[in-house]
Amino acid sequence: MPTENRYADANFWTVNGLYARKHITSMDSTGQYLAQITAGSKQTMYMACRFFKRSSDGTETELGTTGTYKAQASGTPTLDKRQFYGSYTYPDTALNPTDCLVVKVYLRLGDNSFTESDLVNTLVSEQLGAQSLDSNTLTVAYTICYDGAYNHKLWFGWYTLYGEYYENFGVYGWKWTPYTPPSALASKRMLVGIGL
Repeated sequence: MPTENRYADANFWTVNGLYARKHITSMDSTGQYLAQITAGSKQTMYMACRFFKRSSDGTETELGTTGTYKAQASGTPTLDKRQFYGSYTYPDTALNPTDCLVVKVYLRLGDNSFTESDLVNTLVSEQLGAQSLDSNTLTVAYTICYDGAYNHKLWFGWYTLYGEYYENFGVYGWKWTPYTPPSALASKRMLVGIGL
């Protein structure tokens, strides 16, 4: 049962009919990008995610309670980047091997009364080749800051510090069971049956 950390890469791809930024386990692009809200004064920033599996025909099924904003975090931004963390425990979920993961990211100021108009980024993984997601607690890292003009910024992609790259946004703790074809299962049972 692999356990993975996945990030918000700057590059796009199309998976199961969805064109979106890559939700992958390693850096594909060195770029960073942001979502920004401007207000007349510095305000508390609120972040959240919704998590989905997406089938090859484009059908999305939300993980956990439908329509709820999960892994919420909040923080007061400063001129320097700061990370804040939210968490969410998703349930055991059956998958087809061609299913992928979709993460939708939300940002608003002042309170956590999220609506779909607060959507600022959508991420999509590759087809996982998995037969199930195994219940686990995700930790989501959000990187925020603001500038002197009261632009409230939520960062994605990668930044550099002393020559090393670090993620602005991460979802830590995806856990899943690889797909085993029926023929492989039958062969395994046969070997066990004859004592090998």
